[in-house]
Amino acid sequence: MFDSVHEQVSALLKGIFDVLPRNLLAAFDYQELELLICGVPKIDVDDWKRHTDVKFADFDHPSKAEHKVIDWFWAIVAEFSQDQRARLLQFVTGTSRVPVEGFK
Repeated sequence: MFDSVHEQVSALLKGIFDVLPRNLLAAFDYQELELLICGVPKIDVDDWKRHTDVKFADFDHPSKAEHKVIDWFWAIVAEFSQDQRARLLQFVTGTSRVPVEGFK
């Protein structure tokens, strides 16, 4: 099977090694490399909430109704399964995984 895609895999590896030195990549196993490239699969809602800026809410307004909506949103997200959180994250950011260092 590898013979049928040998040329493509070689080209892919050449491209990777043009950007990242081979000796640097040798320090990582496949799981660490996956985390660096793809991000963290588990979504921490508290971390996400801490690093989210809500732009539509007018927090100086005497009515704090906006706060309830924001609280409801995060309460629902906290109840989501990891798959549902990943789908929401994909919708709002374009990726379904959290960067290795979290939502910073």
